[in-house]
Amino acid sequence: MNIFKFPWLVLNIIWKEMDIEDLLRLSTTSKLMKEMIKRINWDIVDISIDFTLLKGSVRIRHKTFKWPVKQCTFEVIGMNEFSDLKIRIGNIFFNGRAPTLNENNASPERVFLSKQYHFVSICLYLFIDLFGEIRLLKVSHTRIKYTVNMPKIFHRTFEATMRQVAVLQDTYARTCLPDGQVLKDEMVLNHTSSGRVKNAHWFKGLHLLTLSMSTAIFLKTNLTDIDIIAFIRHFMNSTNRTIKTVILYQKEQGSLNDELIFGAFDTKPWDPLQRDQVYTGSPDLLVLYSEGKHLLDCADGFDIVREDGLMCTLKIWNSTCFCFYVWHQRFKDE
Repeated sequence: MNIFKFPWLVLNIIWKEMDIEDLLRLSTTSKLMKEMIKRINWDIVDISIDFTLLKGSVRIRHKTFKWPVKQCTFEVIGMNEFSDLKIRIGNIFFNGRAPTLNENNASPERVFLSKQYHFVSICLYLFIDLFGEIRLLKVSHTRIKYTVNMPKIFHRTFEATMRQVAVLQDTYARTCLPDGQVLKDEMVLNHTSSGRVKNAHWFKGLHLLTLSMSTAIFLKTNLTDIDIIAFIRHFMNSTNRTIKTVILYQKEQGSLNDELIFGAFDTKPWDPLQRDQVYTGSPDLLVLYSEGKHLLDCADGFDIVREDGLMCTLKIWNSTCFCFYVWHQRFKDE
């Protein structure tokens, strides 16, 4: 019997009778079964991963029909063992690839980071390969919680997802490991409502895309024009009303292309009838960055308006410092 001739029967059996781990196990029995499972219109609701405990959960559903969400957990078994990487997904076990480190030379931190990366990559590959693209990735550890809405610019593939995981893992290493990697002038992103980082050379484009602070000042950044364009576009396509001010002061003088950044959007020069000249929407800005008072004059800034009517001003000073101001109140006396 050709099972592809009876998709509804197969779909009902799979959905009602099988858990996620059962589907994973069934997909390994033959290429035919794997292809049949992949043909179903799956939707990965979200994947949550704890980078410290090496455990997580995944939720999936059908894109078209409002059937109950399926969920299962996954974790590393024997996390302190060096050579083996045993992973439990639901009630089945996988033997993952062992970290390629020399046990005698590698520090415990390096061993853990390697096992961490392999654990995440194996689990994400299994889920993405069978159930499709991931749109929401939740990452947590002892100091940080991220909710990453995977932007369309990353195509949401396994390879692109792992590039974002590498950035998140880098942040984990800098904020959690006990071997001096926590810099005094760094801060835990999204753990405070506002903050200033004096030496943000480690700051990456994904950090911008996951930013949820109201006032954020990053000095000595090594961002690209594309990073900044992606951040602006991500904000304009969102409903975020938390962000008020983002200032990115590049380490390399003159490294920003004003025309490229402004040209990526439908910007308009300052109109005194639309907003004030000087931005005053973030009272704690000058407390954090008193030497940045000259950056608040937005007469030379360019404005864009989101679909919900929220106006933002883009300002680039000396092709070195990018300023992003959100006008939650366009006039001071309103």
